[in-house]
Amino acid sequence: MAEVELVIVDGPGAGLEFELSGALVVGRDENAGVVIEDPEASRRHASFSLEGDSVMVEDLGSTNGTFVNGERLSAAHTLTEGDRVRIGTTILEVRRHEVQATQVRSAIPDLPEEPAPQATRPAPIQPEPEPEAVPQPTAAAPVQQPPSPSEQAPPAFPPPGGPTSSGPPPGAPPPPGLGGPAMPQSPAPFAAAGSPAVSGYPAELEIDYPAQGIARWRPLLQGFLAIPHFFALAFVAIGAYFAFIYVWFAILFTGRYPPGAFSFLEGVMRWSQRVTGYTYLMTERYPAFSTDEDPSYPIRFRVRYPEGGIARWRVFLQGIMALPHAIVLWFVGIGAFFAYLFAWFSILFTGNYPPGAFEFLVGAQRWNARVGAYMFLMTEEYPPFALR
Repeated sequence: MAEVELVIVDGPGAGLEFELSGALVVGRDENAGVVIEDPEASRRHASFSLEGDSVMVEDLGSTNGTFVNGERLSAAHTLTEGDRVRIGTTILEVRRHEVQATQVRSAIPDLPEEPAPQATRPAPIQPEPEPEAVPQPTAAAPVQQPPSPSEQAPPAFPPPGGPTSSGPPPGAPPPPGLGGPAMPQSPAPFAAAGSPAVSGYPAELEIDYPAQGIARWRPLLQGFLAIPHFFALAFVAIGAYFAFIYVWFAILFTGRYPPGAFSFLEGVMRWSQRVTGYTYLMTERYPAFSTDEDPSYPIRFRVRYPEGGIARWRVFLQGIMALPHAIVLWFVGIGAFFAYLFAWFSILFTGNYPPGAFEFLVGAQRWNARVGAYMFLMTEEYPPFALR
């Protein structure tokens, strides 16, 4: 028999443990079974349930999604040994504790209360009430006498911890806790997952390759279909401009990134990445007019919130430090233009997206997204000069 616990191993509330006996909801809602103070978690983010010996985790339609070993959940998932679940910036782990050894030890101290030695001793035959029967010895008289202490049968259970406790039968291993190796109180906890919960850089961009192909008519019209998004994003960009001014002063005076402004700017970048990928013909699915995250959409973007804050001096220098990237990305943009032309004609004549061109365009878009997050002061980590 095992007790199952849900343990926060990283993020807000690290070290907290919660017993998992049925279904348990995790989120920021005060009525949730596990309340986490994580700005990137939804009010009712995910649920954990114990079904027999299996632990299931399921996303409850959260904004930022639920990840198991870095993979976004799209349905209920059974956790195995070593799995780590990320909710926002919080990482949780399921641990099991065996209680069988404790139950065996707790049962042993109760045994002395039972007259075990007397139960195994044969009851003496009571003499007849007639006086003449008492002095007459019989052949069975020695059997009627109570056995001496040295001849008593061994008790059914040895007294706990005593040095004169009788051992197990010859050749049999001693029972746990009574001279043999002690039973472990709990197995080793699940090993940490080999890969981090999120990618190495705080800004992530994922785009699914359109293995089913792209309709041939789309190179002619898909750019025009995205025009309404260009108008909407122009107005959203005005709000992002004022939000960044607020962020600039907030970091300058407090060294902290306002969570509300962070979520808004992240959402604006997410919306922009969807429209860019749609314009590049990377998907046929029309993007939503929304800053919210949609785990089912082929283009997904998120930025890890800087829990440790942002150094105040960075508001003056971080934009300047990104200038080398701006120069390199100008040349990368030229390569992306020709890669897009090649993909445009390939889809027009074959209906398939060339994998090489797709990979290069995704890399260029990812590089731009990292630099954008860095210039928005969302991270102190300098972006790599790399497409991957």
